[in-house]
Amino acid sequence: PSLMIPGATSSMVITVTNPAANPGNLTGATINDTYTGTLQNNATGNVTCSGLGGATLTGGVNGGTNVGFSVGTIVPGGTCTITQSVTATSTNTNTTTAPSASGPVSVTGSTANATLTVGNAITVTKSFGTNPVGINTNSLLTITLSNSNALAASNVAFTDTYPVGLVNNGGAAVTNSCGGTVTVSANATNPGVTSLSGGTIPASSSCFITVNSQSAAVGSYTNTLAIGAVTSTNTPANTSAASDTLLVGRAKLDKVFGGALIIGGTVTLTYSVVNTSAIAVSFTDTLPAGLRVATPSVTGGTCTGGTVTATAGTNTITVASRNSINGTCTITVAVTTVAVPTVGACPQAANTNGNSNISAVTNIGADITDSAAGGGSVLTGTGACVTVLTAPAISKAFTATNLASGGNTNLTVTISNPNASAITLTSVLTDTFPTGMTIGTAGNTGTCTGVTATAGAGNFTVANGTSIAAGGCTIVVNVTSSTGGSVTNTIAIGALTTSAGNNAAAATATLNVFAPPTVAKSFTPAIIGVGGTSSMVITVTNPAANVANVTGVSIDDIYTGTLVNNAAGAVVCSGAGSATLTGGVNAGTNVGFSSGIIVPGGTCTITQSVTATSTNTNSTTAPAATGPVAVTGTAATNVMLTVAQATLTKTWSSSTIADGATT
Repeated sequence: PSLMIPGATSSMVITVTNPAANPGNLTGATINDTYTGTLQNNATGNVTCSGLGGATLTGGVNGGTNVGFSVGTIVPGGTCTITQSVTATSTNTNTTTAPSASGPVSVTGSTANATLTVGNAITVTKSFGTNPVGINTNSLLTITLSNSNALAASNVAFTDTYPVGLVNNGGAAVTNSCGGTVTVSANATNPGVTSLSGGTIPASSSCFITVNSQSAAVGSYTNTLAIGAVTSTNTPANTSAASDTLLVGRAKLDKVFGGALIIGGTVTLTYSVVNTSAIAVSFTDTLPAGLRVATPSVTGGTCTGGTVTATAGTNTITVASRNSINGTCTITVAVTTVAVPTVGACPQAANTNGNSNISAVTNIGADITDSAAGGGSVLTGTGACVTVLTAPAISKAFTATNLASGGNTNLTVTISNPNASAITLTSVLTDTFPTGMTIGTAGNTGTCTGVTATAGAGNFTVANGTSIAAGGCTIVVNVTSSTGGSVTNTIAIGALTTSAGNNAAAATATLNVFAPPTVAKSFTPAIIGVGGTSSMVITVTNPAANVANVTGVSIDDIYTGTLVNNAAGAVVCSGAGSATLTGGVNAGTNVGFSSGIIVPGGTCTITQSVTATSTNTNSTTAPAATGPVAVTGTAATNVMLTVAQATLTKTWSSSTIADGATT
């Protein structure tokens, strides 16, 4: 067969044909097949040729890994056929060499390949339908067989012998989609037996068998098909056992957590008591190492009577004589993490509350098992594991520490998610900027989604419900500010609210915004006579809002008209400031300074004695600084020095006098 179990035998046939259209025998024919993988011969091979043909076998020894023939003679339309018994322990795809002949002319054909599939094991599951049930009440037992191979599993068989006390009922009421023959023991035969022979499981599919079962005695009945119990002639037997427990006249206890647990937060642990009659149940649940009863202790549920003892801060929950109605009722207890919890997604032993935690049981079937399920998602009849999440953190930084007023820089906000899976924002995150700061270029160039950053706005937002991937994400927005001084942008503690908790520390970043230096210019006196002297004063100021010295400050004043220096100039700076005078020589026509350092709120002042023979209107250059950032102010323009021209007039006291009189 082309599908078999590991170590079984398959017959490999290689047929080489001389096309019927050829006018004569092919001679010197050869072919070879060298195996790959686990394929090997498990008997001696042979080669036979039709008509008057013949060939010599090559390889084909027992235990060998090749077979072929040489010196073949094949008549027109005839064949030479190799038959070789092989075995393998895994699937193999194998290819022959191209068949060739040396006479009458040299010719070469094409290779051939084929796959021998060594099947995957059959898988089997079983389950009871109604569970728990009362005594002498049917529960439908379903046995499901699955075949993941590309070919059908054939001659499938098993025998399922029930635990003592569990029997078949309604023997003819059997459903079978597996073919073959299903045999069930007679009603009330104790223990019951269901068997299959000659069954078929379709390729890449499943089939099932159902039969009614029941018991006359209260108890827990675990029915198991052991490893290797389900067999087939061409696929491996099941490698995992299949088992389910039927509770008769007892309650089933299920546990589930109400969701993931945030460190230091609380989650509801719910016990569901499932029963077919009203009975009182008791049990003690010892919480795993990572969990404790919450403070304050909160209990509840729909089960009535008896007591539920859950002392805050302890690891023990005791239920005594709690009444179970005919159906399902619940018992709820709020739990929290220990001081140093085990963080992470399930499975986590320290956060798994299963069968091993339950003791002192009354009227409950022992079918609670540890489960790898997390976040409160568990299967009926299993234990519960809760995922413990770490709260995210948030931080921020400006790309530039210092910014020229009106300039742009990027603000990067980093949301860290230390958990192994994504978390979700549970409210809008808003970052409100300090006065004067706004979004420059709209949009977000970071990795977080859900961000709204509108040009000119004084904030950005991240939408409620935004997913933050494991490891976290970034928000990168472009900002600008026209207000000089040190501005601090803060996202407060608790502003980032997520499904894993809120940020415990604020995110803060500071940006130093530098306003440019200013200049004032004056002449004292502002009016002089021709060739007179005036003191020209040029004062450059570092605005007091700036948080640091401006450095590399420079300014110049190149005169126009008849204005000239009539003495050497000087520059003086306040505080720890300094500057180097440029120009300012006697009879020169300019003055200024360079390499200036001006303290916040301080000045550098040029005093220059000047003269002129005519009125002049004069302007400085714009004062500029190179550090900490490059900033340029506004020139002092159209400052006038007026030169007054002398005039001579005369008048008579009296326009007429007598002869010889005076006036």
